[in-house]
Amino acid sequence: MKRFTETMKWTDPWFRRLSGEAKMLWLYCLDHCDLIGIVELDLELVASDCRLKVTVKNIAELGGRIQAIGGSKFFIPKFIGFQYGRLSEACRPHEKVIEAIRSHRLESTPVGYLYPTDRVSSGVSVTPMDKEEDKNKTGTRQNKTRATREEISEFCKSSGLFPRDVEYLWNKWEGNGWTNNKQAIKDWKATVRTWKAQGDILPSQKNPNGDRWPAAVVPEAPELPWEERKAIMAANIAAEEAREAGGLD
Repeated sequence: MKRFTETMKWTDPWFRRLSGEAKMLWLYCLDHCDLIGIVELDLELVASDCRLKVTVKNIAELGGRIQAIGGSKFFIPKFIGFQYGRLSEACRPHEKVIEAIRSHRLESTPVGYLYPTDRVSSGVSVTPMDKEEDKNKTGTRQNKTRATREEISEFCKSSGLFPRDVEYLWNKWEGNGWTNNKQAIKDWKATVRTWKAQGDILPSQKNPNGDRWPAAVVPEAPELPWEERKAIMAANIAAEEAREAGGLD
């Protein structure tokens, strides 16, 4: 299997500060994960393959670059965006990726996809799709296949979408019997998250100018802490210096 790799990682301050064992573990994760970035780490096997003593301390060194999702399984949040860019249902190679995103109910965030924490039980194992947390206060299962206009409106507000997106979703699904690509919708919220991540399906994405919610309720993208922004700038400067130095040799 061929995959893209970031050649500038060697000048990234985060990567440079890792121990040799953690660096090898990170490369191992990138090469052994599945199509959406889920990898199972058998540290004994990793140590054997890498000929290094890899421990849980080395996993901790990777910090937020991997997300524990239960047992020995981990998820790489930035893997999908780096490998595939903007996903499109019209692109056949993306079909299985999008299907896996929906199956695992991955959540699109400003820092990449995240595995939903409600699918991890005590940090040990992944819970099944029909887990009881899907029940509401009355003890009946929430309806994931259909929604009221009000439910769509509330979800769009919390997701940074706008009134015209509500009208689009409501009319589209009411008109086609709550299906997507002629298949019954299994989780309408997951479908909205996927479309939002693709960036070119919802009305507010195609035309940013138009009706909006009051500014007070529009969620703003979080600004990176100054230390992280400073590290990024330092990495860019170091990379530029390295390129210039290489050109003079």
